[in-house]
Amino acid sequence: MFINIGADYPDTSRLTVVIWGENRDDTTEDIVDSLLGKEVVAFGSPYEYNGAAQIEIMDPSELLTYEEFQELRANQ
Repeated sequence: MFINIGADYPDTSRLTVVIWGENRDDTTEDIVDSLLGKEVVAFGSPYEYNGAAQIEIMDPSELLTYEEFQELRANQ
């Protein structure tokens, strides 16, 4: 699954969040759909692929709304 943020493919100014098949479960699409149109925080190691930034997500829980991220930080 490829999630483009900031611009659509093939625009290299985009950030692509990648969730490979082995890292997805039955709830992944619902989680991703719930993030549409929201500010998102992705946890992972960024790298460059074909001139665009990418982050590989190992678990759908590594993708949060900015509000969820702020709550998490406040509770630490």
